[in-house]
Amino acid sequence: MKIPGLGGTISTMTLDFRPPNALQRGVKRLASTAPVAWLLSKTLRHLDRAVAFLSGGRTTATTLLTGLPVIYLTTTGARSGQPRTTPLIVGVDGDKLIAFATNFGGPKAPAWSYNLRAHPMATVTYRGRSAIYRSREATPEERERYWPLADAIYPGYAAYRRRAAHREIPVFVLERVETSGQIEEEREERKREERKREERKREERKREERKREERKREERKREERKREERKREERKREERKREERKREERKREERKREERKREERKREERKREERKREERKEEREERKEV
Repeated sequence: MKIPGLGGTISTMTLDFRPPNALQRGVKRLASTAPVAWLLSKTLRHLDRAVAFLSGGRTTATTLLTGLPVIYLTTTGARSGQPRTTPLIVGVDGDKLIAFATNFGGPKAPAWSYNLRAHPMATVTYRGRSAIYRSREATPEERERYWPLADAIYPGYAAYRRRAAHREIPVFVLERVETSGQIEEEREERKREERKREERKREERKREERKREERKREERKREERKREERKREERKREERKREERKREERKREERKREERKREERKREERKREERKREERKEEREERKEV
């Protein structure tokens, strides 16, 4: 039985939706529960890559466990600008791929959804064949139409929506880039974005260089102020020393004057004594004559 939206062609690549066996149906039911979904959100992408490596790209852990085909979506990092590859289950609407950013019902959207918003162009790889796609977010009408498609692919999506009811789960429509002109346009756009990033980096480096130069100028000013302060302190010390020497000089002069005055008083005193002695002598001589 063919389910609408299951089975389709990606350019020359056909997604192979096979009916799941009993084990795979059981795994699907378990995967929709919160604890298992949390565990898968942390480990499944690593298991997918390991199984794909061991199988030469022919299958993945998700395909083995659920029977669902898995594509590899290579996006451009929203912040890093580096390629980021994520294994995904997608729906097919004609030539379009439909990606549901449920993140296993987690509190936040997955990183690849932010990457597509920042850089809509992406590469889809399935069983070793790749094609370039341009992504966009689904319109409200498309969302209403595509959620039943998601539930038909994997019933666990309903449980994911309930757990992520606090946020709107992004739904992306990926459309094949058909013409070389579009590819060239996207390359040019990436080059322009790269030039803008490089220009921002150069501007950032210039700003950092200006900041460093400003810090150096401020440091030189501080050092100059310190030198000037040291010079002022040195001049003050020299001035205090000169004042001290002057005071000492004045004290010495004052002591000399005092010494001269004492000497002068002594001489005067000796002169008075000498006169007194002379007077007494004269008086004695006069008394003798009498």
